Amino acid sequence: MQKVKGPELVISNALRTAVGVVIFCFFLAGLVASMNDTLNPFLKRTYGLGYAEAALIQFSYYGANLFFAIPIGWALGLYGYGRVLRGGMFILGVSCLIMVGGAMLNFFPLYLLAVAVMAMGASTMTISGNPYMSVLGSEKYAAARINLVNSFYTVGATLGPFLGARYIMGSSLPGAVPIQPFYLTLGLAVVVMAGIVAFIPLAEPTIQAEAGERFVPWKNNRFLFGWVAWFLYVGAEVVIPTNIVNLLASPEMGGLAPEASGKWISMYWASMMVGRVVGIPLLNKYRPGQLLPLFVIAAIIVAAVLIFGPGAWGRWAILGMGLSHSLMFSCIFLIATKGLGKQTGPATGWLFMAGTGGGLVTLLQGYLADVFHLRASLGILFLSYVYIFLFSRIFGNSKKQNPELHEI
Repeated sequence: MQKVKGPELVISNALRTAVGVVIFCFFLAGLVASMNDTLNPFLKRTYGLGYAEAALIQFSYYGANLFFAIPIGWALGLYGYGRVLRGGMFILGVSCLIMVGGAMLNFFPLYLLAVAVMAMGASTMTISGNPYMSVLGSEKYAAARINLVNSFYTVGATLGPFLGARYIMGSSLPGAVPIQPFYLTLGLAVVVMAGIVAFIPLAEPTIQAEAGERFVPWKNNRFLFGWVAWFLYVGAEVVIPTNIVNLLASPEMGGLAPEASGKWISMYWASMMVGRVVGIPLLNKYRPGQLLPLFVIAAIIVAAVLIFGPGAWGRWAILGMGLSHSLMFSCIFLIATKGLGKQTGPATGWLFMAGTGGGLVTLLQGYLADVFHLRASLGILFLSYVYIFLFSRIFGNSKKQNPELHEI
């Protein structure tokens, strides 16, 4: 069959459609996840919350993975990638409508419920989309394909804070009213798109976990240590954008207004998007285990500048953090799931359960910020990076190829 260069996807209408749907789903997931980065400081200001209380938004979003991730992985084996992707899109649309209810009632727990359901929808799409891309072609280019679709996650993540800064944080409407028109429009649009995608046929790879088959993570050291690496990586990735508005509002970082500092969240995600796009040829040429330690070292250096450097340096270090994080996702995923074959789908559910790190690490950092100082609380990043570096050195050097993955 004819193939394209690069990610090596078979050229057929079904595969083009599948890749297109996954890209759209990842764009939506990135959009709503990054909106929490502006929702967090907006609700903090609107309701007079502390750092730890405001961090409950991220805790509810990423903590939801603890309950949803494994069932989603099992669903992949039972229903296939296409149905699970479609279901995730519909759930995401409904969650936006719940967010509108929270704003109308001015009831903070309803916001937390909305972001938890939102996490369920976004996780359903990303948990199914990543292994879907890994089996749509040869394993050699799996990292590049995964990095490609995740680049569109960062496209959505770049757009989300920009929209949030303009239409929510920059709105002249009182209280939580600005939330209502934005999430109502988004929710209705996603539900309509989910209905359209429901009638579009998607390619289903021949390699899937058999119905009822269960993956046991504690029997695989590579995966188990990779789970912890993923937990800490997501925590580090989320801590930065969650605190950008509050960081840049401080006198030592320039004292920017919320709307202006909110645009730096978009710049953080944009730098990650650039890193992922530029990183595609790197992932084609080098093994994930060769790239991951280099990007971790870069993250340690840039984090030190962000925490200890002068205000202007700290602002530009935000972009460096995005670049440093750009390839960690793909590298950790490929190292942790290497050699799993038919178990890749269920294993991905377990792996994405580690996304709770985005909630727990952010909650801990928020507590430290309340007790000590905001910039000092970011020192928690160094613990994450040191562990990820050790994981990359111990498990990232294997050259063994997975014999169970084949081109379609």
